[in-house]
Order: sequence, then structure tokens, then C-alpha cells
Amino acid sequence: MSKKNFAYLIFFLISFHLLALSAADVKSQEDFDVAAQAKVNLCPCSNQAYPIYIKNKGASANAYSVSFSGSGAKWVKAQPSKFNINPNVLSYFFVYVNSDCNIKGSYDLNIYIKTSSLIKATKQALNFTECYKFDTQLGDIFEP
Repeated sequence: MSKKNFAYLIFFLISFHLLALSAADVKSQEDFDVAAQAKVNLCPCSNQAYPIYIKNKGASANAYSVSFSGSGAKWVKAQPSKFNINPNVLSYFFVYVNSDCNIKGSYDLNIYIKTSSLIKATKQALNFTECYKFDTQLGDIFEP
């Protein structure tokens, strides 16, 4: 093997090794778990909130952002929608739901949690049921 070919081989091996190390380093620094209910029961028109939990499993602090899609996304907001989590820390954000007042049934909600190099998603069903049932009747006047 010539010195030139040997130099190319060494350069290739070192480059490959450095690339593999950097890919493993990024993966270990930006990994997280998401925990959320698959189905959330809600009352329409009530501005309710519930938590989504995130655990940073990486080796360094990461910045996270939250976004939504699906048929229920028009009624939801994340609070906070951007935040940082230190390594090995379990944290949460709230999903606030402020739906229309005359709805019932199930609506899909996709929640996307993003870091600089990862995107993870969780799906939920927002189940709206009639929570308030009022019945009025005519009666006698009450005098204390």
C-alpha cells in the first residue's frame, strides 16, 4: 500500500470514528420521555387544564417547545409553550383547553415536543361530555 493510500485510509477511519462519536453524543444529550393520558374527559366551555410530563434523559440541559395539530388543536394552548429542563429532571407543562360551549364528542389532539434535534409526538382524544345539566321548575315564592 502506498503512503498516499495509507494516509487516505487513516483520514477516512478517523473521520468515520469522529462522526460516530458526535452522533452518539447528540443522541445522549437530547433524549426525553413524554407521559400523557390517551383520553382526557372535559366539560365544554370550561377552560380546563391538565399536565403533560417530560423527563430529560440526556446529558445536558435542553430547550423544548410545544405545538399542536388535530381537530381539537383550535381550543388548546400550552403554558409554558417554551421551557428548559436540566438533565435527569422530570418537569411538566399544562395544556389549557377552552372549547366552544355547544360541543360534545371526541376530538383528536396531537402534541409535538421539540428540541434542537428531536421531535416527539403524543396523541390524545379530547372527550367532551355534557357536564352541566340544569332543570328549572315553577314553584312557590320563598320568604325567609
